[in-house]
Amino acid sequence: MKNKEKLMNTLNKIFFIATIIWMVVIFIFSHQTGTTSQSFSGGITEAIVKIIMDDFESLSASEQLKILETTNFIIRKGAHFTEYGILGMFTILTLLTYLYKDTTRYIKYKTKKLLLTNSVYSIIISALYAVSDEIHQSFTADRSPAILDVVIDSSGALCAIIFTSVMFYLLFIKKLKNNK
Repeated sequence: MKNKEKLMNTLNKIFFIATIIWMVVIFIFSHQTGTTSQSFSGGITEAIVKIIMDDFESLSASEQLKILETTNFIIRKGAHFTEYGILGMFTILTLLTYLYKDTTRYIKYKTKKLLLTNSVYSIIISALYAVSDEIHQSFTADRSPAILDVVIDSSGALCAIIFTSVMFYLLFIKKLKNNK
């Protein structure tokens, strides 16, 4: 049992550090000016469209622009969803490995209640960070806060938190209860 607790303690530290690092990464992305951010995502969008659409170059300039704008919107919002999905995953893993260090707690208390409680804490942390990120963008040149981005960010975090909680339960908690 001591080895499991040591492993969870180590994993907890790793996930905590990963969470902080990922928050810094998000902060850095949000600190880019609107022009820099748009240029970066625009370049990625154009490369993807040219790979997917063989006839892209033969379209009119207005058709190309419409396709690029639509695709860029999807890519940018998908990036929001993904980056906060990663944050949600790291956050829930930090909380779960912290509690899992004391394996008797998982046996003694209701596991599903602990998972749900930590999932709620994780979504609150992720959503508050999304709000603070949008506020931060209001102080960045050519950027502005958007409620839609908070919703997308929080949705990405929620999906990852649910998925990670279910996987954690299936991989660790059920195994622990079966070995009791």
